[in-house]
Amino acid sequence: AGLIRGGAGKLILTLWPAKDVFAAGVVEVDLRPIREGQNFVVKWRSKPVFVRKRTPEMIESCKKDDVIAPSMRETATDAER
Repeated sequence: AGLIRGGAGKLILTLWPAKDVFAAGVVEVDLRPIREGQNFVVKWRSKPVFVRKRTPEMIESCKKDDVIAPSMRETATDAER
């Protein structure tokens, strides 16, 4: 049993991503300085990630589209997000 447990443990550790690969996927961004209605671009894995802090009016406008959400690629409604 100990031999099997040791072999399984080594197998799992070899499949686990290296620390540098794991760290490359984590980005922390301070969103506090972003004002309402402002767009912000962050680089993640050399690709842009677009962030927008929506105003209450923008949120209400997007909620109107919740009825057509099931026909979209991402089916989550604005209320669910």
